[in-house]
Amino acid sequence: MPRKFKTSAADDGRTLAQVVADRLGIEPAEAVVLVARGSVYIGRKRVRDPEAIVPVAARLTIHQDESESTTPPLTIAYQDADIVVVDKPYGLASQPTRDRSDRSVEAWLQKGYPDGRLLHRLDRDASGLLLCTISKVARARFQQLLDENKLHRRYVAVVEGTLRGSGILDQPIGPDPADRRRQKAGYGKPARTEWKSVRCSRGRTELIIQLTTGRTHQIRVHFSTMGTPVVGDPIYGEGTSGRLALHALELVWPERRVTSPVPPEILELIV
Repeated sequence: MPRKFKTSAADDGRTLAQVVADRLGIEPAEAVVLVARGSVYIGRKRVRDPEAIVPVAARLTIHQDESESTTPPLTIAYQDADIVVVDKPYGLASQPTRDRSDRSVEAWLQKGYPDGRLLHRLDRDASGLLLCTISKVARARFQQLLDENKLHRRYVAVVEGTLRGSGILDQPIGPDPADRRRQKAGYGKPARTEWKSVRCSRGRTELIIQLTTGRTHQIRVHFSTMGTPVVGDPIYGEGTSGRLALHALELVWPERRVTSPVPPEILELIV
C-alpha cells in the first residue's frame, strides 16, 4: 500500500532522496534506488531524479514493497555474554522513528536479544560503533562506566576550515525552539567535547574527538558554533549531497578497546 507524506518548511532545500530516506527511515543509498526506479511521486507526477529539490508543502506518495521493510543485517564489531558492539552504517537510525519502527539498530537488537538496550545513540547521518547491553547487570555496569567517564567514545570527523593543535568545547546544548530538527548551543544541559587536529588539507581539517557528555548532535552543534561545521552536515552546515563526515571510531573501557575502520568516503575528503 502506498505511503503518503507532506513536506514542511524543515525540508526546504533538501533533495527528494534525503526526504524519502528521512520519512522511511532507510539508508540514503536505498532511497536513491527507490526514487530512480519510479516509486516516488510529487503530487501526481512521478519523479525519478534523486537530486530533485522538494517543494515545501508538497504531497509525496511512495510505493514500497513490504519485502523492503526489514532491518538490514549489522556488522558485529565485538560481542561477549553481556554486550554487543555493532558497527552502524551511515543512514540507519539508532532507534525506531515515528514513520518506521522496523528499521533501526534497536529493532535489530531486540529481534535477537529480548533484554538488549542501546547504551548510547548515533545520529542517523553518522556511522560507527554503538554499544548495546544484553543483560540488566551489564546495563547497570556500563551505565556507571559512562557516567564516570570510564567508557571513552572517540570519533573521527572532517570539518570545514583549518583547526590546528587541540582544544575543548564546553557549551551547554538544548533543543532549538525555532526548529525541532536542531539543537542549539548556549543553554540546556552541559556538553563537553575534546578535539585534536590530525591534518589539514584543501581547506578542511581531520579531527579526533572525544566526548565526555553525549548530547543530541553534540559534535555537530559545537563545531558549527566555531564556524567549522562537519562536512556534509545538512542541518548545521551546507551539506546537500554526500554523507556526514562523522564516524564513531573507537570505544575504550578498562578491559577492552574496540575500533571501526574509517569509511573511505570520509578519508577521501581530506587527501
